[in-house]
Amino acid sequence: MPLKQIIYTSLFPKVLKRREIANTIEQIEALSSIADLSKIVLATAHEQTKITLQQQIPEAIILSFDAFSHAKYKQHNPDRHALFRRFEIIPGKEMLRLYSAQQTVDFIYYTDSDQWVSPQTLARAYAAAHINEIVRIPVGFRCPDGPDDCGPQRASTQSDAFNCYIMRPKLFAGINLLDLTNIHNARNGDANLLAPDNTFYQKVRPRAERKHDLVRAYTRHHVDDRTYWEYLHGSIRLRTV
Repeated sequence: MPLKQIIYTSLFPKVLKRREIANTIEQIEALSSIADLSKIVLATAHEQTKITLQQQIPEAIILSFDAFSHAKYKQHNPDRHALFRRFEIIPGKEMLRLYSAQQTVDFIYYTDSDQWVSPQTLARAYAAAHINEIVRIPVGFRCPDGPDDCGPQRASTQSDAFNCYIMRPKLFAGINLLDLTNIHNARNGDANLLAPDNTFYQKVRPRAERKHDLVRAYTRHHVDDRTYWEYLHGSIRLRTV
C-alpha cells in the first residue's frame, strides 16, 4: 500500500534559542520514515532566520511574511507583553493556513518550531489520521509567570495543554485567522487578542466528521535549548537537561 502524502509546516521566530532547527530536523526525519513527506514549508518574518533555514534545511520551501505592528496595542495594553509576539505569529499562521488549504495531499502537519513530538507519538498520530480528519497532539503550555515569561494566554485558553495537529487540507479553508483572533481591532488598541492555535482548533473541530485527541503522547515545548515543558501521557512538568 502506498504511503500517504503529508506536508510539514512550521513557523520560525527572529531569535533561534529554543532548539528550533534540531526540533524540525528530527521531526522531518521521523515523518519521512513513516509517510511520503512531499514538502517542508517553513514561514518566517525575518531575513536572517530565512538565510539560516536555507542553509540548515535546504530542501524546505521558505515563506516570508510581514509581521503586524503592535505599537498601538502596546500603548493601550502595556502590561500584556506576553501577547506582543502574536502580531507576528498570527499573520504567519494565516500564511501557512492559506498555503495548506490549497494543497491536494492527504495530510498537513501543523506545528511550531519550538515544539518537539516524539517519533512514536508522530507515528501514533499519523496512524490515527488515516481514519480521522483531524488529530490533535497535546503539547505542554508555558505556565503563567513561568521562567520564559510567556504563557498566561495559553493557560487561559486550554486547561491542560497547547497543541499541534495532523489534519486534512480541506479543514484549513474558510477560517481566516486574522478575523478569528481579532487582530485587526487589536492593532488599534483593543485588548481582546486571542491565541491563534487553540482558537483555530475550537473552530475547526466541529467541522470534522471524525476527530481524535491523543492523550498518550510524549511532546516538548521548549523554553530554551535545554529547558522545556514536557507533556507525557496527560502529565505536564518543567524539565531541564
